[in-house]
Amino acid sequence: MSTFDHKLLFSFLFLKDIRVISGNSGAIIRSSRDFKSESTMEKLIATLLIYIGANTGYDVSKVSPPEIRLLSAQEMTDEYYGGSDSTRPESGIDSRIFALYNYEDSQEGIILLLDPRLNDALTAETVDADQTPLDRTKPLDQKWLDNHVFQEQLLHELIHHVQYQTGQVNQFPCAAYSEREAYLLGGKFLRERHATDPLPNRNVLAYMYSRC
Repeated sequence: MSTFDHKLLFSFLFLKDIRVISGNSGAIIRSSRDFKSESTMEKLIATLLIYIGANTGYDVSKVSPPEIRLLSAQEMTDEYYGGSDSTRPESGIDSRIFALYNYEDSQEGIILLLDPRLNDALTAETVDADQTPLDRTKPLDQKWLDNHVFQEQLLHELIHHVQYQTGQVNQFPCAAYSEREAYLLGGKFLRERHATDPLPNRNVLAYMYSRC
């Protein structure tokens, strides 16, 4: 967050470790072209874009929805460290990475999210103890889309998407500066919904990660 020497902007949210379920390919949810069963995700994206427009100076009327990919913790780690000079954790998995924004590989932008069904911090409060075996090829149930922490993770990356789609990022002194807006608006979003913020020191992080 302090520097960005590759194509991914990333969000570190300090929650519990992530359970990795192997053998399943990540679900890919594309923009409006492919939304049928994923129409609820499309509605969530539209709602969050409207929220961004109402709470910032951005004109989101011409911002196209990004591609959304739901990945495992291993896949998220591979995406980030594959384009970075940073050293991977010894475990091979960086459990702090919950979301990434890729602005180079698609004109529409790509948001990579840790599949909430693989996030222990969210499953503990959302899923019944007798849950059925996970099929990651299926779209997210509404209960996941209604989770405010998951919504804020998506919102954070959508702010980056809007910053790039509108060209505002070119006005920032550095790419890292974009994090300030994303962190602060995410905190406001959670407060308005009386949701517990997983980042109690959010304001400090907004400053730390936006330094050039």
